[in-house]
Amino acid sequence: MRAVRKSFSSRQAMTLLAVLGLALPARLALLDAARQDGEVLRNGPSDPCEQPPSERGRGVGLERRCPPEGGSAGVARGDFNGDGVADLAIGVPGEDRSLTTFNGLSGGTTREVPDAGVVHIIYGSASGLTSAGNQLFDQAIGKEDNDRFGAALAAGDFNGDPYSDLAVGVPGERDSSGNVVGAVQIFYGTPDGLTRTGSQTFRANLFIIPVAGPDLSVVFQENMSLVWGDFDGNSVGDLAIEGAARSLNCDVGVVLLLGAQGVPLSTSRKQEVFVRGGCRPNTAFSDAALAAGDLNGDELVVGAPHATVASIRAGRVAVLSGAATGVTPEPTQEINEPAFLDPLDDTDAEFGDEFGAALAVADFNGDGHKDLAVGAPGEDVGNSPVTGGIDRAGAVSIFAGSTSGSGVLSFTQKLTQSSPGIEVAEANDVFGAALAANNFNGDAFADLAIGAPGETLAGQAGAGAVSVVYGTAAGLSTAASAGHPAHQFLHEDVSGFSSTTEVGDRFGTSLTAWNFGNGPQADLIIGVPFDTVSVLVAPFQFRAIAGAGAVHALYGSSTGLLTAAVQFWNQNSSGILEDAEDNDQFGLSVY
Repeated sequence: MRAVRKSFSSRQAMTLLAVLGLALPARLALLDAARQDGEVLRNGPSDPCEQPPSERGRGVGLERRCPPEGGSAGVARGDFNGDGVADLAIGVPGEDRSLTTFNGLSGGTTREVPDAGVVHIIYGSASGLTSAGNQLFDQAIGKEDNDRFGAALAAGDFNGDPYSDLAVGVPGERDSSGNVVGAVQIFYGTPDGLTRTGSQTFRANLFIIPVAGPDLSVVFQENMSLVWGDFDGNSVGDLAIEGAARSLNCDVGVVLLLGAQGVPLSTSRKQEVFVRGGCRPNTAFSDAALAAGDLNGDELVVGAPHATVASIRAGRVAVLSGAATGVTPEPTQEINEPAFLDPLDDTDAEFGDEFGAALAVADFNGDGHKDLAVGAPGEDVGNSPVTGGIDRAGAVSIFAGSTSGSGVLSFTQKLTQSSPGIEVAEANDVFGAALAANNFNGDAFADLAIGAPGETLAGQAGAGAVSVVYGTAAGLSTAASAGHPAHQFLHEDVSGFSSTTEVGDRFGTSLTAWNFGNGPQADLIIGVPFDTVSVLVAPFQFRAIAGAGAVHALYGSSTGLLTAAVQFWNQNSSGILEDAEDNDQFGLSVY
């Protein structure tokens, strides 16, 4: 039976203690004790296709009227019940689950399966996200230790009906021999939302990447990336899964499961694409990022942050065009990191920049052509013999789509936290580690949210922050206008957030941006997977759940994202079908 407990953010807990009449020193002492209890170390014009239909409940034709393509963080809009409003999926890969094994007449035994993982579905509505009808999914059959179900998410129509479906990454899945290979599980949408009926599981060992010499098996790893897009042009979405060939000197392998018209995904139409990039030395983990979008048709964009450029492991991005058979086997364009527009910075690609670690596709300048944002969270800002450098401060580069129709992307902007109007770059901010793009103020231009989960705030290392930069006819701009504010710097100490910054929260580790209701503008979801949740367990006594995780929802408006009434979700929130526990990592992935 689910225990009845009440959870509080740090700010809410302080308010409660004040109401109970405790003086500030006593309040601080109690909260400090709560944080230490169980504390662990932690690392450190608007697009009509993104708007709800004018008639509520008639959203089932939305994906028919609008072209299926990728978008925010490389995933498609997820409307699992077809009401025309996006729904939110939240991955909790660190969740422990109960497993009962039956032994015939002797009965059964129940044990906790560590890090089995779950995914929460919170449905959108006319007034925004609501816990009414919240769903909880796990691997009902076959869950095992360290499966980490929910480590990656992507949504879109995989079977040609009017409802979005959900792909869930399970990087710890084992094959029949007990080898960790990873898998993806698909849940299909219905008028009542997602269902387990007809769900599919695809393990990585179904695929072989052909390379020189013996064929190599594929694994899906912890940092796997998923993306939906209509790469073969049949108006039904396909699923791309980032994998790695299991060898010491592997390249990035991208595996496609291609859906057929009107039927679920099938390996009969699978495609293995070998994108040359290179993995980390002595490991099979490639950590590639995926995105999809209409750059010149339907393209798959692959970020290989550990690829070698001129003998330097700096990262590279490859663009693969859609084709009747899937995607082109060779990139139509390869993009390396551009130099800073700074005469004192004499370098471009540098070791450990991780260029391509995060991607987002959107039209930032309103010219009708999609642009590409590329994160390089390992970039040293101002790295030159004259000025020195700020280690791993991070950067984001913008590549504009072609107005000539050639589909060739060209570099236009490079943003860091030291860019005019943003913030101040600091070591280990990892600005650009997560990206999400959409139209937060409903004008003619897409806007960009940039995660910096390593940001230090008020002396709290790794507290994390998110920068929001608004689009204009000249591209992304930090200048305020009548239709949007200047750059927004978001963190948990901003007024309106129901939490406070703490060491290692990693606010901004995950981002997604869609219209979850409450108005025609897009909204922003911010994952804080290592947030500490304080739970009142007895009068005047709090229990700190370290690494439980949380998610914030900010709603768009005609003047940009609103911070006056930010929604705060964790696994002890009212209506959510679980309890917060240490190291659950609620919000490590969001869609």
